[in-house]
Amino acid sequence: MNERKKCMFDTVIFNRVVEHKVPVELLAECVDVYATHVQRYEINKTPCPEKKAELNQVFVDLVLEERPTESAVWDEVEWDSAKWSGDDDLYEQIETALDKRKPKKNNIQDALIAETAIKNNLTLVTDDGNLREEASKLGAECMSWEELRQLCRR
Repeated sequence: MNERKKCMFDTVIFNRVVEHKVPVELLAECVDVYATHVQRYEINKTPCPEKKAELNQVFVDLVLEERPTESAVWDEVEWDSAKWSGDDDLYEQIETALDKRKPKKNNIQDALIAETAIKNNLTLVTDDGNLREEASKLGAECMSWEELRQLCRR
C-alpha cells in the first residue's frame, strides 16, 4: 500500500461519499482526513434532515481531527476554532482570486478551507475546479474525487 495521504476534504467531497455510497472504511484505510469547523457548519446547513444525518455520520466516522482555520473572518468562523490571520495574506489571496473567477458567498469558506490545507501540508480534495486551480497556484497539493477514488483502489 502507498504512503497514506493526509487530506483536507472540501465539503462537496463529504457529499460525494454519501451520494456514491462509498464505505467510510475504504477511505479510512488509505487516507487520513482532516476538516475545519467550516465543513461541519456547511454540512449542518443541509436542508434534508436524512441527508444531513448521513453527512454528519460520514464526518464523524472519517475526520481524524478538526483543525482550526488559519484565519479568522468576522461572521464566518467560530472564534474558538480559528487562528488570528497571519501576515502572509494567503486567505485574502485565495478569496480574491476566487472572486475574480466567480463571485459567490461560498468563496469565503472555500478560501478558509484551502488556506488551512496549505498551511497544514494537507492535500486538498475538491471537485471545485476554480478552487483547485487557485489553491494549486498558491502551493496546495490537490486532487479530485475521482483521483481520491483511484488512490483508494490501489
